[in-house]
Amino acid sequence: RLYNEYRGLSSSGEDSQNVTTMEFRTPFADGKWQFRTRMYANKLDVDSKGVNEFGFGDLDFRLLTVPVLDMSKKFAVATGLEVFTPTASDDALGNDAWTLGPQVFFVKFLPFNGAFDLIAPGYQYRVSIDEDGPENKVGAHALDLFLLKTLNNKRQWIMINPQGFIDDENDIEFGNIDIEIGSMLGKEHGGQSVYARPSFAFGADRPYDLSMEVGYKFVW
Repeated sequence: RLYNEYRGLSSSGEDSQNVTTMEFRTPFADGKWQFRTRMYANKLDVDSKGVNEFGFGDLDFRLLTVPVLDMSKKFAVATGLEVFTPTASDDALGNDAWTLGPQVFFVKFLPFNGAFDLIAPGYQYRVSIDEDGPENKVGAHALDLFLLKTLNNKRQWIMINPQGFIDDENDIEFGNIDIEIGSMLGKEHGGQSVYARPSFAFGADRPYDLSMEVGYKFVW
């Protein structure tokens, strides 16, 4: 999966961030587990603080499994562990800490009498286990709510994703709402799809006002 996100930062009208992400996922252990890794090319322009950097952000990877799957009740539970590594090419493009992010998702298929294909609330807690100085210490909560609706025999989809973030270490709280619209590219293109995902942030501590992510996905 390859996608790019542009953010207009809330610090001033001229500050911005552009992140291009390359993501790879694969199942293993007879499909009982999934491995995901992401690499970031990050362009950060914060003229108000004299920061203008381009390079690679922190590399992260995740192990995910589904310990509960009951299709008779249309219910599942997924659990995972995400690891964030201090590999950014510049301190401004990452966090100089080894960080763990255990997470859990509860999935309900065909909720609200089938109005959506699924609804999936999730929670993740990120905590640093080794950091270079107290300013890099991490302790943060993230809450998600995925609402997915597919159309045209699952060839198009709409996803609504409200999120909330609480950073205990920096006393920061904010939220955002993502709306993703995507489509498969057709039988002649195999498992390829494209999507657009605008995001609207709110709260006094929000790091950005509006972002736009566009992406390409290939499944084989």
